[in-house]
Amino acid sequence: MWILFLGLLCYPVMMCQFGRSNSPLLGGYQEACPLGEEKLPKLVAAIKASSHEILAPLLALQLEPEILRLEKQVVAGVNYRLLVKFADDSCHQIVVFEPLLLRDEIDGEYRQKPMEVKSVHPTECQVGPVTCPFKS
Repeated sequence: MWILFLGLLCYPVMMCQFGRSNSPLLGGYQEACPLGEEKLPKLVAAIKASSHEILAPLLALQLEPEILRLEKQVVAGVNYRLLVKFADDSCHQIVVFEPLLLRDEIDGEYRQKPMEVKSVHPTECQVGPVTCPFKS
């Protein structure tokens, strides 16, 4: 009897832990494919407006960024992690942060701060087909 009781008690816990091995990690990055058309120009604009030391030489040469992969993470705002390829065939992993709408204390209006590049890391370019083709 006790074994049956313990089995019924443990079953839901085990299903929650082991039942969904392919589910995304809560709070982690998830693929953002497809992304609303309004976000891509804003992400590219944030990259172009960046004064990050790694991006500055690439942007000075007017090298157009091509988004190969995009993931998002919901935090106190949204982090977008992009795999970006430039015309010189260099690839970079770029994290762009989009803050939440903030309410102005004076007039009560909601305002959106601009997106901001948080980190840039040179990386290997993706080999093979892109999982979600992006048009920037």
